[in-house]
Amino acid sequence: MLFVCYPKCSTCKKAEKWLNEHNLQYSERHIAEDNPSYDELKEWHKKSGLPLKRFFNTSGVLYKEMELKNKLPSMSEDEQLKLLATNGMLVKRPIIISDDKVFVGFKVNEWENLLYNQKKEGSGMIYVEKEISYADYVRLRESVNWNNFFKGQTEKCLKNTLYSVAAIDNNTVIGMGRLIGDGMYYMIVDVIVQPDYQGKGIGSNIVNRLTEYVQKETPAGGRSSIQLTAEKGKEGFYEKLGFKLIPNEFCGSSMRKVIRR
Repeated sequence: MLFVCYPKCSTCKKAEKWLNEHNLQYSERHIAEDNPSYDELKEWHKKSGLPLKRFFNTSGVLYKEMELKNKLPSMSEDEQLKLLATNGMLVKRPIIISDDKVFVGFKVNEWENLLYNQKKEGSGMIYVEKEISYADYVRLRESVNWNNFFKGQTEKCLKNTLYSVAAIDNNTVIGMGRLIGDGMYYMIVDVIVQPDYQGKGIGSNIVNRLTEYVQKETPAGGRSSIQLTAEKGKEGFYEKLGFKLIPNEFCGSSMRKVIRR
């Protein structure tokens, strides 16, 4: 197992302490002195299932000096990978690379769930922040008799997801939820739990994790709005999680327009 870190980083120090406390064997690599290559980053990104933006050290000085917050949206994925490969200080740390998993940043619950396997919920149930694969997306929609759409468009929408959560049992994705948005207005979509896993609180856990992300991203003094369209008959499920039906005393009816080609 490879532990890519910046030794002076306080988060990396916490992560290294955690690894040592759990007696996990690893080799250490200095991210600035031995910067990840383009090929390595491309492989790690694919293996992680995360949006590529998660590999950028968005709180770093270099990221801000280069004004990458404004530049990344217009850059291709290949251009972003090449940029990351130019300087290790642009890369989010720490990174853990095992045979079949890649973790970016130190999140105790995620590391324990997938790496050390201690804090499982229920009978092996874990919740992971990851990009939903096309195959899992199609399979879960089919499990609840939802239509699937044009593959190219679906793959693009999955890639452009702002934040997504997968519920995994025995290495199989059995539930998912996605969040799209612009930093002020958000929409929850594709909340699905495989029928044989329903009624166990998994859907509530997924929605709560999506809303927790919005809460963390909302700045002090700010205001964020989360929208969703409930499946008919499921309105009560979302009301229990704090959502309000519209129209109400403050809002008119929700409306939509479908465009087909």
